[in-house]
Amino acid sequence: MDKSKEIIQVLRASIGKYRSSSAPFRIDCLNRLEKCIISRKDEIVAALKSDFQKPELETLYTDIYVVLNEIRYAKRNLKKWMRPNRAPFRIATIGSQFYSYPESKGLVLIISPWNYPFNLSLIPLVNVIAAGNTAILKPSEFSAASAKLIKSIVEDVFASDHVAVVNGGADVGQTLLKEQYNHIIFTGSQGVARIVMEKASLFCTPVTLELGGKNPLIIAEDANLKMTAERVVWGKWMNAGQTCLGVDYAMVHENVAEEFQSELLKAMESSFTELYPKSKNEDLACIIHQKAFDQQITWLDEAITSGARVIAGNYRDKNLRYISPTVLRNVPLTSALMQHEIFGPILPILTFKNKEQALELANAHGNPLCAYVFSCSREFQSYMLRNLSSGSFGINDLIAQFYHPALPFGGINQSGIGKTHGKWGFDEFSHHKAVIRNRFSFNWIKLVSAPYSDFKKKIANIVIRWL
Repeated sequence: MDKSKEIIQVLRASIGKYRSSSAPFRIDCLNRLEKCIISRKDEIVAALKSDFQKPELETLYTDIYVVLNEIRYAKRNLKKWMRPNRAPFRIATIGSQFYSYPESKGLVLIISPWNYPFNLSLIPLVNVIAAGNTAILKPSEFSAASAKLIKSIVEDVFASDHVAVVNGGADVGQTLLKEQYNHIIFTGSQGVARIVMEKASLFCTPVTLELGGKNPLIIAEDANLKMTAERVVWGKWMNAGQTCLGVDYAMVHENVAEEFQSELLKAMESSFTELYPKSKNEDLACIIHQKAFDQQITWLDEAITSGARVIAGNYRDKNLRYISPTVLRNVPLTSALMQHEIFGPILPILTFKNKEQALELANAHGNPLCAYVFSCSREFQSYMLRNLSSGSFGINDLIAQFYHPALPFGGINQSGIGKTHGKWGFDEFSHHKAVIRNRFSFNWIKLVSAPYSDFKKKIANIVIRWL
């Protein structure tokens, strides 16, 4: 028998055991995971350094802190989340109690990406464990050092019939998707998401899809340009731009475009010691693998050939898979950079004349995972918030919404299905079962059952009209 099938059988057989587990048991599992992460912090930093030269501070904040934050939030609130939720009293159903009862869905398959391997593997796992499920986790093969360490951590913390990690390439993922689960969560590209949905549909398995999109940044004429530039430098070039919540492209009001460009260059020079040779700058990550690097360069060169103007950057080191932070102006809307999610350290800057034009440009790319607006005008902020549909929305800030465990994380339409983090994640991996408990204090059934007398019809009309 295939090894993955054996693992799945073991995990499926123990669904009942963990579905009935108590809050203290689940909290103890999260405690052990928290302690293991803290004790192996240096190993996590080293793994991400090995995978794509990720700076230590970025790893501490974007992969370690956010997971610990999620664990601690779940531990504080889990008992409350697990309680049955009483429904309001209705006179038409007098004599009965109604409530929703959260129970685990069962076995959950987690397929995680390479760009934030610990963060995007372990936060869903925390939600899955909090909800009382068993789980099989498939990390990305592209972040191989991280995947190996994740397997070691999970095996240290969880029983083999509770959580299992299966490492390998796309063939392993395809094999796993042939099996039946009670829920699948996938984080990655839209193309692979379609395959996951197709496989899940064979068993009518619910899915959570955390995808991406072309996240717009809209900078109004009245924006604080210095603050905006500083935040763009952080939010765009963190992890070499390989961030699903990061800025994909910027749109700046034409009256302040030159001033913003100037502030952006100042902020870049202030943040990065040296923008060019990677050997001189430990504060910038590299592209994950050669195929992604080559694609970035192809798109960049095509845009330049088509008339885009390089404002900063455009330094490449193929051996290190490094592209310096690059800013472009006059990028054709028909270019690949403006037709695809960039997912790299390249920032096209466009201009707009008015809010209607900015909205039209942003909506032309469908529903992004997030959208950002920098403006001091409440009217401008509200206009974009009401009319720009996105998974999340930032006003005068970038990415910080991901760090709050009480907020839902997820997309809309082509940028994702479902929500994770905190109570949203607990609910995503729970089945909320409607329960009625009749106390036999009043037998209302006689009022609605045959024979249907005129008196009963009058009662029905009163109920419909007034209750």
